[in-house]
Amino acid sequence: MNLPHLMGIFTIMQIDVRSLKRFLQDKKGEIAAAHRAGARGFSTCLALSSLLDEVLRTGFAQLAPQETEHVAILTLGGFGRRELSPFSDIDLMVLCDSGESRKAASDAARAFLHILWDAGVDVGHSVRTIDEALALHGATFDSWMSMVESRFLCGNAALAGKFSDLMRRHIETQPPHWFIEGVLADVKSRHERYGSSVKLLEPNIKKSAGGLRDLQAAMWLYRGTDASYFALEQQDRCASELFVDRLHKDGFLDAEAHAESLRALEFLLRLRHEMHYRRESLHDTLEYALQGDVAAALGYVADDPRRPVEVFMRDYYVHARTVYRLLQTLGQRFREAVERPRPTELHGDRVGSAFILYEDALSASPELQSFADAAQVFEVFHLCAEREISPDVRLQGLLERSAALIRTEDASSPELAAHFRHILRSERVAATLHEMNDCGILPRYIPNSASSSPSFNTTSITTLPPTSTR
Repeated sequence: MNLPHLMGIFTIMQIDVRSLKRFLQDKKGEIAAAHRAGARGFSTCLALSSLLDEVLRTGFAQLAPQETEHVAILTLGGFGRRELSPFSDIDLMVLCDSGESRKAASDAARAFLHILWDAGVDVGHSVRTIDEALALHGATFDSWMSMVESRFLCGNAALAGKFSDLMRRHIETQPPHWFIEGVLADVKSRHERYGSSVKLLEPNIKKSAGGLRDLQAAMWLYRGTDASYFALEQQDRCASELFVDRLHKDGFLDAEAHAESLRALEFLLRLRHEMHYRRESLHDTLEYALQGDVAAALGYVADDPRRPVEVFMRDYYVHARTVYRLLQTLGQRFREAVERPRPTELHGDRVGSAFILYEDALSASPELQSFADAAQVFEVFHLCAEREISPDVRLQGLLERSAALIRTEDASSPELAAHFRHILRSERVAATLHEMNDCGILPRYIPNSASSSPSFNTTSITTLPPTSTR
């Protein structure tokens, strides 16, 4: 079910704040009812974003022209992407041209925020000149990242256009390594905190591995380093949906991966909306106590031998796996771009058929551009398990691009079975299986294991506890 009656511009000009608050509450109620009736996740995001757009524009229009003529209001984060959930944070940047207009901008921001608070809209905000905003490049990763997702809302359009052009110029001309490293470090720390497996028993559907933040991280990598991806702007589409479509158009995703990615996003967004409505708060942790009610609300009924909640969680794992693999695949070239080159092979020991063992990683020899067969792929994991070490970034990329070498008939291969037994008997079994899973090798060797069945749960053989942190 779509929300065409909520997707356009809401006509509410020059009304008092109480009427604005009532309007906001009424429209939120309509959006919630449409969600309960089956509205798509993307549609609910757009309806909420369009509603907030017009409420904020209406509030801004109450200010005197002299207060607003030198100010532009930009939306940031999920609001900037048009991907609001019912209780998402609302973040804005009040932009002015120079230090001389900064006091006027701060005064306008204060008056604007009072109107919004009275209307029942709680927003986070910053006030910056263009120079102050651009100075964040290379200095403050989080703030620059949020501006990469910025969207002009109201105020001085020429000022916003000038800022957008300068942002694009920075992306085109400034070294991107600091930003790539920042995104990758953010992914690593987030997965360490909220869970690095898609098979958590109580996942955070935004921040755990395979959550919505993984897709956003992939989008940051592209939008923050490629100016052609910077302006993903269309009135009736979410930025993530546009991003996935663009990846397909540019050949980074084939038709099947494109469709799977959109299905995964749609599922996760609709799930997040339901969780927010259930808890009446910004709530992204899918606890046991919530899973049954959410499954029922999303249409999982007892027409299967398994319990509806089991079918629902299986679907969650499948979609989370799709998003996680998307980040891993898209992020590979960025990881390779910022990783320091390995020393020559003379500084490492030759091991196996075509590999070099360093103190901190296993690497492929320079002449190895692709694997000869499935046995050589399994040899990598055998060596990693035996030497208690991980493949380096280049070798990980080769592994990810070689998953198709694992064929159905290889499940009965004695040579692969021998490698796999060595892995299972090693001290490093959990980490090695996790790496096989991340590279897409394990799901090919044991179909329906890590990618689609909740019965194969890599967290059950690691020390990673279920995540219950919001």
